[in-house]
Amino acid sequence: MNDKTDIEMAEVIPGFIDNYEIEDLIRCFIPRDLLILSASEDKYSRDVDNIYNSVKKFFNEEGAGNKIIHKRYKGGHSLNKERFNYIIDWILAKV
Repeated sequence: MNDKTDIEMAEVIPGFIDNYEIEDLIRCFIPRDLLILSASEDKYSRDVDNIYNSVKKFFNEEGAGNKIIHKRYKGGHSLNKERFNYIIDWILAKV
């Protein structure tokens, strides 16, 4: 909310913001695979490095360090062909 990014995801889950941080939600993915994409000029992912570093240690502690990936791109928020293809390839590698 401080970054003027409209409604933060935690705001749409009733009671979440009063009790949890986004890291708490991401930790629920352990031991599942998780792909996080961000971009250097994307206002919606300004704090993604902090979030990723925070939750990566929990994935490591559970022996699932290889299950979380953070892919960072140059540019803004829009989903371009390169990013789309990366997501599709990542999904296909999991099935």
